[in-house]
Amino acid sequence: MRFLRTAAIFCAFAFLQFHLSDLEAAVQFISGRLVFEDYSFTCDQQCVVSLLISGVRPIQTVVADLGGHFTFNNVPRGPFAIRVEIDGFEVANVPIRDFDIGHEMMITVPAIRRPVALPTGGPVVNISDFRDRYSKKAVSFFEKGRASLKNKKIDEAVKYLRNAVELAPTFSEAHNQLGIAYMEGGQKDDAESEFIKAHELNSSAVDPLLNLTRLYLNENDLDRAVMASEQAVKADSHSPSAFFSLGVALYKAEQFDRAAVALNRALELGPKVGTIRLLLANVYLKLQAYDKSLEQLSKYIFENPDGQQLQEATDMRARLLQARAPGQP
Repeated sequence: MRFLRTAAIFCAFAFLQFHLSDLEAAVQFISGRLVFEDYSFTCDQQCVVSLLISGVRPIQTVVADLGGHFTFNNVPRGPFAIRVEIDGFEVANVPIRDFDIGHEMMITVPAIRRPVALPTGGPVVNISDFRDRYSKKAVSFFEKGRASLKNKKIDEAVKYLRNAVELAPTFSEAHNQLGIAYMEGGQKDDAESEFIKAHELNSSAVDPLLNLTRLYLNENDLDRAVMASEQAVKADSHSPSAFFSLGVALYKAEQFDRAAVALNRALELGPKVGTIRLLLANVYLKLQAYDKSLEQLSKYIFENPDGQQLQEATDMRARLLQARAPGQP
């Protein structure tokens, strides 16, 4: 089993559509600032902010400055939502209320990394396995599609991978990769169909279910996200990625007790994966189990002296310790 390259989406905000039919004149600007939840984070990495009209179609995209500030000018009539994309983090979709328009607003973003480094617990896929089972031409298209997907050539990847599944309809991993290509290209219904097909063809494969979970989380379809990640756990009960994905979905669904159980199991299976500890620290924070949250943060800091999120974890731990200091409310 390969490492999940585009793993489960986490903590994207609830997406609602608001009708602004009473707004008669075109709005001149929408301005705001990104604020990151739970621990310190800044836009020293590229923070891409898109304005979605009717919650679907992006009409403007800007890059926030180092302070997280962004502005959309010459904005037409809504309804709107804001999409925040940061490389390595989960997408956040935030609705804009009518009283937000024309004033600077604060957009709260959960800066939690995607679980891209989590192993699924199965064997690494060898391309030679495919050559033994499918035609040479189908495997060639599959390899070209994967290479195009890696290089972000989405249309090209879709073309090659569609050719692969047309020549080899039972090629489960080709369907999975095609689903990823569709998802990256914004073809969400097609992506869902391919992930489901990949799972039907290989019920023991975890990756299609994890990708399906990410798709549902991006759409804020929490019930189906939880169901897909539960299926992943059933498909491979020794996969830390499956339990992490379930923890992600349960966290977003605000089922914090169940999320803690799933993440503790993920930690047992992947004790060296620091991302699990950080998310578990956030779960315990939501449960107001501050001692447990501090324990996870301390262990992450000790185990990951060169970790990418070391500063964020250190800052979060310092704030928790300060809040518990004598004389603090």
